[in-house]
Amino acid sequence: MGLAVVAAIGFAVWSYRWTVPPASLALRLALIALRSIALTGGIWILGQPNLIIERRKEEPAAVAIALDRSQSLALEQAGSKRMEMVKEFFASPAYRSLLHSCNVQILGFGDTVQILPTDDYAWLADAPDRPATDIGSVLSFIAASTKQNEYQAAFLISDGAVNHGADPARIVKALNIPVWTIGVGTTEISPDAMILTTVVSPVVYQGSRTSINVGYRAVSLKDKTLTVSLRDRGEQIVGQAQVKPTADFEEGECRFEVDVAGAGRLRWTAEISRIEGELTYDNNRHSFYVNALRSRIRLTLMAGAPSNACGDLIRRLNRDEHIQLTTRIARGNGFYEGGWPDEKMLSETDVIFLHQFPARQTDRAAFAHWAAEVVKFKIPLCYFDGERADPLFAKELFERLPVTRIGQPAQLTSAQLLPAQRHAVIAAPDDIDYAAKWGGLPPLQFAPAGWSSKPGAEILAYFQMPAGQRIPGLVVQQLTDYKSAALLARDFWRWGLASPGEEGITEPLLGRLVRWLALKPTDKRVVIKFDKEQFSARENAGFYATVYDENFTLIDGAEVEAQTDLAGKNPIKYILEPAGSGRYIGGFTSWGEGEYRVAVSARYKGNPIGSDTASVIVEAFSIELLDTRLNEDALRKIGVLTGGGYVPIAKADSLLSTLEYPPYNKTITAHYRLWGIWRLLWLIIGCLTLEWFIRMRKGML
Repeated sequence: MGLAVVAAIGFAVWSYRWTVPPASLALRLALIALRSIALTGGIWILGQPNLIIERRKEEPAAVAIALDRSQSLALEQAGSKRMEMVKEFFASPAYRSLLHSCNVQILGFGDTVQILPTDDYAWLADAPDRPATDIGSVLSFIAASTKQNEYQAAFLISDGAVNHGADPARIVKALNIPVWTIGVGTTEISPDAMILTTVVSPVVYQGSRTSINVGYRAVSLKDKTLTVSLRDRGEQIVGQAQVKPTADFEEGECRFEVDVAGAGRLRWTAEISRIEGELTYDNNRHSFYVNALRSRIRLTLMAGAPSNACGDLIRRLNRDEHIQLTTRIARGNGFYEGGWPDEKMLSETDVIFLHQFPARQTDRAAFAHWAAEVVKFKIPLCYFDGERADPLFAKELFERLPVTRIGQPAQLTSAQLLPAQRHAVIAAPDDIDYAAKWGGLPPLQFAPAGWSSKPGAEILAYFQMPAGQRIPGLVVQQLTDYKSAALLARDFWRWGLASPGEEGITEPLLGRLVRWLALKPTDKRVVIKFDKEQFSARENAGFYATVYDENFTLIDGAEVEAQTDLAGKNPIKYILEPAGSGRYIGGFTSWGEGEYRVAVSARYKGNPIGSDTASVIVEAFSIELLDTRLNEDALRKIGVLTGGGYVPIAKADSLLSTLEYPPYNKTITAHYRLWGIWRLLWLIIGCLTLEWFIRMRKGML
């Protein structure tokens, strides 16, 4: 830039080395100055130079304290209250010294992470109420904030329960600071009887007999007689068994055979008898819902070509005795099994799988006729992406999918497919470790530039990219008259190799997907959906309502009111908050255990649209109460892997007293833009105008 300025001044001098008519030296110098300033200003605008000033500032060390706020921290065990220990920690001189010398940030965590204030500790008076402990999430939060906040260390105060989210041992690899873990609670065993699991197919069939396995755990109840019962919605006992533990720690299972008398959403409750002196009675009872269908699900699989992936999918679907599978595998313009499914076959079809279909060689005219019939019968669709698929000419059918094509994928990449949320398709209601199971499966191939999810669709699983980007992998959508899904992995069959048999991931996932698609959506213009099947009594029961107009197009700007009651008593009313794409969010804090009824009504521009009613279970049962002992091994492992350590909370003062975090010099860089573009423009215009005026007055050429 300096050379350009010198050249500009040289050009101005050369321009006025002589003039016609001749001018005095003073006038020529003035003209040279005006032209030099104008040219230099133009160069300055093009170059846009900045002044950079760096200075060093002494900052106190930044320290994160992650505090467990889950329900198990509110327990009293072996004569000691866990929260009293936590309060003593924050009142200790060692902590006050740390607060004085360091920039302390407190992160309260359970199933979510929340920043707690350090100038007001009123939150210590609130009983911990989060329904799960996700240590991995708070460690991920710290890892993402390490560079910005310049943490030098972190302290994790918890009982070590890991019952939600990713394995913390994997997350700590992203940390570059020591984590000191502080254990709260005791490893001593207290008497406790609990319902551990309820295992039943998420979908059963009317008129059939289904098995319900109720898992229980008995702690310090050796030789005690316990009764395990199963009740229906009317609290009538439909199954009962007595068990007598022979050890201080025993887990077992009772199997009940139950007649499915009706169809729809059925509710059962498993319970185990209460024993005096138990740690808590909140885990002695557990309710759950099951969907009952009227017949076998009729599934038609349309495949673009025979392949190992297609064969693997067919084998797994055929293993499900409740699925009646019909296949059409493309062979040129036709199919190996015969012709296109006719109108009669489509009228009896519950679900259609499109496996890399339609293909490039598919007869377009025949496909268009068949697709029109599928749309007419509103048959739920699930699309499996693949290299043979050519969806570009299948506009009518692909408009019904939850994803849209955003371009031709240039290349494939591989990434881990991980669950984004708990959903009826992703996991059974009692599957606690579903996220960890997915994390242990091999990466899958996909086209990152190929698809995007539509507004209103739900992303159930995503591909985790190395840079942190999340690409939709399994997407579903439920509208008022049909459902659809899309699995965008190119080699989903690999999961079948890694998780063989019914106990793996693949077959249960496919079964749940087929059953979810087969359950018919309502034709209501207002539809309620809860965040999950049931809630703990100490958490907010969240839900949302979707609102449609006469043409079943999503409506924004509606007035949506909800009313919640428990067994018809104590109704409360409130307004739902708009969330975009026709959704309105609400929730309520329960005032007791039981089945809550939520009624929602909507109005648009003063006119009523419709209403919907749904029920949800709220009970004390929580995964936090399945194991209330202090897990020292998990906490010690986190400390060792990060270069920190582990101590019980009784010795936390000694730990803080031995650690020192001196202030550090932080480099602060400031950028100043020299001059402004408009000022320079006005200066250039002024100089050029003045130069032109002088030349005109002197008659210069």
